[in-house]
Amino acid sequence: MGDARRWLIGGAALLAFLLGALVAARWPAPVALVPALVRLRPDRLPQPPPVAVATAADPLATMDALTRLPDPPAAGTWDPVAVYRDQSRYPPTSRPLTRQQQHRVEWNRRYEAPRPLPGRPGAQWILTADRYWIIGDAPLVIELRAWDEAGPVSLPVERATVQVGEVQRTLRFQPDSEGLRAEIWPEGFGTGAVRAVVVQVAVATVEGPAEARLQAVHVRRDAVPARFTGAFQDAVDGGSLRIDVGVDVARAGRYLIDCNLYDDAGEPVAWARFKGSLPEGPGTVPLRFFGKVLVDGGRPGPWRIGELRGARHEPGAFPDLAPMEPFTAPWSTGPWPLEAFSDAPWEAPARTARLAALARFADLAPPRPGDGAAAQRFGAVGGRFQGTE
Repeated sequence: MGDARRWLIGGAALLAFLLGALVAARWPAPVALVPALVRLRPDRLPQPPPVAVATAADPLATMDALTRLPDPPAAGTWDPVAVYRDQSRYPPTSRPLTRQQQHRVEWNRRYEAPRPLPGRPGAQWILTADRYWIIGDAPLVIELRAWDEAGPVSLPVERATVQVGEVQRTLRFQPDSEGLRAEIWPEGFGTGAVRAVVVQVAVATVEGPAEARLQAVHVRRDAVPARFTGAFQDAVDGGSLRIDVGVDVARAGRYLIDCNLYDDAGEPVAWARFKGSLPEGPGTVPLRFFGKVLVDGGRPGPWRIGELRGARHEPGAFPDLAPMEPFTAPWSTGPWPLEAFSDAPWEAPARTARLAALARFADLAPPRPGDGAAAQRFGAVGGRFQGTE
């Protein structure tokens, strides 16, 4: 009983550690310049995956399905060290970029999901907007839609409000061809530099009011913390591509600055992030596109930049990010050949330590049928399981 329990505890710890390592390798940024949130056309809205729900008939069976661990790999394929080594061959601040990474290609897009319309089988509704970050006197366009298989469905609005900072006002929708639409101009709402914008709506249904809420962030034009100057310089630095980006900083502090890189055909190649402190005044920000990312991409320069954006991060504040105006003018690097860059994987003390820790945990993994090497490793710590299966 003691060995079986130790096997379960060791297996659970290994799974948790490995998942944490993989998440850290693939999604390393502690603060994302990405709204968690929007597609406006109902026929193109993402559909949420089905969720298992415990039923009165057999709640324990359903709970078992929700909590069951995945089946172990086949014999001889369990190698967490190799998995993490592969996933972490690029640094956290420079990774390959594809069209599927919508949160980086369309960084200011929202991702609210539609929900069922109460009392109307087959109908869905959504409250959404055209962006998350609002800078200066730009408007926020709000859309309230409902539809079923036959087309748009009318939504009677019982209550709608918008609050910017401490100022709250009634939100008034106007009908359009697909539902209801409203515009908000946050710049005219009271004072404050960086403010949360909160929209709350209640609609009438046959089962009573249904409510929805969305949030955005607005920074006043005179409170934008820094701007891109349009000055750029590129060079090969330590086997990677370094692009020095000109900035003029109005408010010193810690900044996050992201940039995408595209080939001549307009296809995404790489993404890079700067995380660090910037002093007040003019200066440059180094964006490093890791050499192996470019080499593995197989497409030589010139590359053009895209979606250059940034924000000042103030931990503990709400909102804690004050966005910069994104840079949208074209700029391209020199025609760098791939041979100019290093093909070596990323190396860092944190990666080395995690690989070593995974190797130690792998030694605790139970042996698979036919995996003699694993059986011998486990036998050193597994008591009576030594040499079994």
